[in-house]
Amino acid sequence: MNVDEILKKIRPDLSYSELKEDERVIITNMLLDSEKSQLTPDKIRTYVTEMRLSIETELTKHLNDNPSLWSFLFKWKDDVFLKARLRNYILLEAMLLQPERARRMLESQITNMKG
Repeated sequence: MNVDEILKKIRPDLSYSELKEDERVIITNMLLDSEKSQLTPDKIRTYVTEMRLSIETELTKHLNDNPSLWSFLFKWKDDVFLKARLRNYILLEAMLLQPERARRMLESQITNMKG
């Protein structure tokens, strides 16, 4: 099974070509390890950390750019999605590294959703 087929099962609107280069590398490596039955909890932790760092890098890439009306109107949507993905990876990483910390973060997010 290739990466595009897996992505289509998880998210039909996303294709491999739409991923960032570092995401492609990480996902491809993860898929290769899983096919070799070498996917261990430690490797999963490593992949999650790499994905989190990739998203953090992407979010901070344009911090020093001069803000413009164009970026305000069209780039905010990308930032919202990146921030949502970052929260998911932080939560997943916390669950893998520290279950108690993950429970507190999850409770905090649920509390923030209520209002």
